[in-house]
Amino acid sequence: MTRIHFFILISLMLLLASCNNTTEQVSSTGNLISGTISNYNGQRLILERVNPDRIVPSDTLEVDEQGNYRLAPDVEFAAYYRISESPSNFCVFVLYPGDTININVDVSGLEASYDIQNSEESNNIKNLNNLLATYSRKNDSLGQMSQAAQRAMNFQLLDQLYQAQNQLSMNVGRQIQMMVMNDPSSFSALSAVQNFDPNRDYQLYSQVEEAWKQTRPESPYTKDLTQKLDKFRAVQIGSTPPDITLPNPDGEMISLSDLRGKVVLVDFWASWCKPCRAENPNVVKAYKKFKDKGFEILGVSLDREKGNWLSAIKNDGLDWFHMSDLKGWQSEGAALYNVQSIPAAFLLDQEGKIIARDLRGAALEQKLEEVLGS
Repeated sequence: MTRIHFFILISLMLLLASCNNTTEQVSSTGNLISGTISNYNGQRLILERVNPDRIVPSDTLEVDEQGNYRLAPDVEFAAYYRISESPSNFCVFVLYPGDTININVDVSGLEASYDIQNSEESNNIKNLNNLLATYSRKNDSLGQMSQAAQRAMNFQLLDQLYQAQNQLSMNVGRQIQMMVMNDPSSFSALSAVQNFDPNRDYQLYSQVEEAWKQTRPESPYTKDLTQKLDKFRAVQIGSTPPDITLPNPDGEMISLSDLRGKVVLVDFWASWCKPCRAENPNVVKAYKKFKDKGFEILGVSLDREKGNWLSAIKNDGLDWFHMSDLKGWQSEGAALYNVQSIPAAFLLDQEGKIIARDLRGAALEQKLEEVLGS
């Protein structure tokens, strides 16, 4: 073999080795993502990390003529990631440091099409998203049928469809709850629990928070969840909620703490809220029965128009304490108590601790009998 041929052979070997090293390249954290993109026509695809507060671009997918791609991201901590074509076209998965996974997608519909291997957490999230998408389609269909039944004044069918929607919602809710309870420390549980209301399902959120504190105490997702739940913690049964100081109908500043020593119902309502107005007769009845036994009510209105607020107080016979900053949903009182829908009511004992929430109808009287006697 001539000297020239020898150098050519060595050069070819180095080139092949270089290609092989590129093909097998992984990140400094040992991560590798590979797969195939179907229906790819040059779209810009981005790998993004989904932080609790923002989405951080991580890398751009380089797709070859056969639709293949390889990524070697540095994954500092376990996190949600997504491959994104646009803000509305993406698929979400989970990456841990050291993960080597395979994701095949159709770029025309990333979330609906993606297939992922070597990531149980990601497949659980995919199953959750599929469940939610199926629920949405079925619920929309029932909603359209309900509208048609209402137009036709077929009230029997309308009631059946209403019950079907409720049953569908409960079934899906139970399935999602099981996803949470099966492994509260998982990313799929963290995703699933977001479908519940922290006011009504605080214990479920708390279960996830505790599991994440034990397994990932320094994770930004753990810290974000704790920060969110801190806002709800103060208004759970057994807690002492924040004091509220707002103007009364005469413009004088009054406070919830002024009523300390009595059993107090803090009632969030508004003149424009039909369910609130429908509930008012029950509250009036309870007030008349127990006001001489140490029961008081503080109405916190989410009105904006003072005239409407005062008219509702007079017309409904609400002869108790009232306050409002007339800021509607921007009410400072509503923000303090994380009120996201009305009517919302908190029953406080003589020491100012919450002993019940959102009692309706006869339930309020029953609780007051238990606390104050019949």
